[in-house]
Amino acid sequence: MDPQTTAATEEAKEEDYATEIHEQERKAQEAISALPEEEKQRLQPVLDLQKQRDSLYLAYLDELRALENKYDSLYAPLYVQRSQHTKQIAGFWLKALRSNPMTSTFLYEQDDPLLQHLVDIRCFEDHKSENFKLEFEFTPNEFMENTILTKDFTVNGDEPIKTVGTEIHWKNDKNLTQKIKKTKKKGKKGKVNNVTKVVDNPSFFMFFKSHDGDEEIDEEESDEEGFMNDPLGEDYELGMEIRDEIIPNAALFYLNVRHEEDKSDDEEGHAHAAKIDASGADKPECKQQ
Repeated sequence: MDPQTTAATEEAKEEDYATEIHEQERKAQEAISALPEEEKQRLQPVLDLQKQRDSLYLAYLDELRALENKYDSLYAPLYVQRSQHTKQIAGFWLKALRSNPMTSTFLYEQDDPLLQHLVDIRCFEDHKSENFKLEFEFTPNEFMENTILTKDFTVNGDEPIKTVGTEIHWKNDKNLTQKIKKTKKKGKKGKVNNVTKVVDNPSFFMFFKSHDGDEEIDEEESDEEGFMNDPLGEDYELGMEIRDEIIPNAALFYLNVRHEEDKSDDEEGHAHAAKIDASGADKPECKQQ
């Protein structure tokens, strides 16, 4: 995302938080004004204290953003240094992905030769929204022309709105996401004809397809081919697991010493950082890589 666009979005988000709180205060003041005088005198100090709390809360948000930005800047060079080492370890990211119980379910045997060329995974985030982007770097290979594949996530609260992936330029006969399906179809006079068509093939690289909430899903084909009926939700779950677990803990997954029970609310990882909305509710936030 363009840094200027990101900064503008962050500023707008902060303004939205403050605007929402001040609007609530205004309505509360109007409600008190309509009360009988005796009740008004009792409630006004309570609202005044609420306003003081709100001011402290907005100051807290400012400090929280500053703290998150500080540690994001400290993480970044560590990931750069790590990539310099992991690029020398054959199959590092493939093994890390296979060691994670969730991401491993999206990997298929035919994916392995291409995933051997995966040398880095990075995350970029718009700090003041839930949007984020994953970037996958590959060495030149026999399967595709691309060396960088990306996946952008547009999110509202904890609900994915759409995902946009890189179009993969497959080399001849190397498309891992498609296969030829042969079926028999009855024609006129009961004659049976052989029909072939190109269909989706279960593959990790289906992740780079774009999705939104309005697309229609062929439930029969989804069930038959082993796909979930909610590709947008599936995208989001996989994206969050890569963002929250694989990227920050890649070495631990590679060495197969990190497991589901090891996750803690206190450790590094986007899923455990607190992003607070104007109502005071916690929302997950991604760490920028």
